[in-house]
Amino acid sequence: MITYSFLIILTFIILNFYLNKNKNFIFYFLFSLIMFIFIDLSNFQIFLWTLCSFIFINILNNIDLKLDILLLYNFLIFSVYTIFLFENLIILYLCIEIQTFSLFILICSEKKNIKSLEAGLKYFILGSISSSIFLLGTVILFKIFPLLEVNLFNFLIKDFNNFYFLGNIMILSSLIFKIGLSPFHYWIADIYEGSNLNLVSLLASIPKLSLFYIVLKFNAIYEIIFICSILSILIGTIAGFNQTKFKRLIAYSGITNFGFIFLGLSLNNLLGLEVSLFYLFIYLLSNFFFLLILTIYNYKFNYVIELSNYYYYNKILSIVLIVFILSIAGIPPLIGFLNKLFIVETLIFYNLFLTALFCIIITSIGIGFYLRLIKILIFQDYSNFISWSNIIKFEYHDFKYCNIINSVFIFYFLTFYFINPRLFIIIIDFLLNCYRWI
Repeated sequence: MITYSFLIILTFIILNFYLNKNKNFIFYFLFSLIMFIFIDLSNFQIFLWTLCSFIFINILNNIDLKLDILLLYNFLIFSVYTIFLFENLIILYLCIEIQTFSLFILICSEKKNIKSLEAGLKYFILGSISSSIFLLGTVILFKIFPLLEVNLFNFLIKDFNNFYFLGNIMILSSLIFKIGLSPFHYWIADIYEGSNLNLVSLLASIPKLSLFYIVLKFNAIYEIIFICSILSILIGTIAGFNQTKFKRLIAYSGITNFGFIFLGLSLNNLLGLEVSLFYLFIYLLSNFFFLLILTIYNYKFNYVIELSNYYYYNKILSIVLIVFILSIAGIPPLIGFLNKLFIVETLIFYNLFLTALFCIIITSIGIGFYLRLIKILIFQDYSNFISWSNIIKFEYHDFKYCNIINSVFIFYFLTFYFINPRLFIIIIDFLLNCYRWI
């Protein structure tokens, strides 16, 4: 079945060049349906596949692509899908490299933007260092067992010496570096700052989801993940207060939220994995629609203050944006509050009271820089010169996605909490049961 899956993916890449932008939207849906029918995927892999396809379709449909840029996007999604299909470390390494080179060229695609070129160069150099560490860890594991299948290492861990743990630590450090967890987080804000909003929405979702899947399959050293998670929650929240540029704020918000995701994963049990998957799914959707609304507002704004008075241009869209901001912040009764609530309850259940108290305090502090966005969006003074600059240069956009976003908002706000707050819990629990049989 793997051979047929590759043929379908390659056919998809070739045919995609002959399709215009509108047909791309339809074709990706057909492609996903084909994969569900003809490929022997588990329900858990289909869940990740659907999430990636949904985000990727909306990103493609929101931008005008040239042929060479479309090729890079196709290589990127090809590498992500391949990660979901294979467990061999060499193939995973090649897929990660395809991701790195595709994103590097996409970041540098704005040739007249110095920050874009700087961000692309940083991403290439740091990504190369991280990939070298991953490859070195793979070589060390190859000395132990030449097949390099992830599941085999998980079963044979007790039979090896310190070489296994050294290789494991190097591979885990490389993955944490690419995801952007602390203490390997310093580069991610610069990369986001040099990218446009559409590319930021891609960087913050699909590559991290594929890397999270690799960590999930690998028998990682969970003490290291726990320490990195605590540092990410602390540093991401504190550093977010000091940011005046919007994309850097998004970067540190992502560091904090992925810290919570990996905190649940570090418990190394099914309950922790369940709350991590729940948090991951809700956060990726919330963050994606949050960035999509900002793309509709203004494609090239840089500073947080430039959001001022946008509430008066489109009140409905601004209200939707505010709800997503409050949800990401974790304010009840929105679904984002349930994310952090389940993490804290799980920590208390396993007697990690100090960690649970730490998460509550940091979350309460972190709400501040989300509320600052709402203050600027609604109450910012007209006299600010940046606001006047925006008023003069403001161009009315064709809000072609307003109906989609409003529909998602209604479904998001009503279904997820007021009608059936356990909807996603049931879904994640079902997928978790399927994951046990992967």
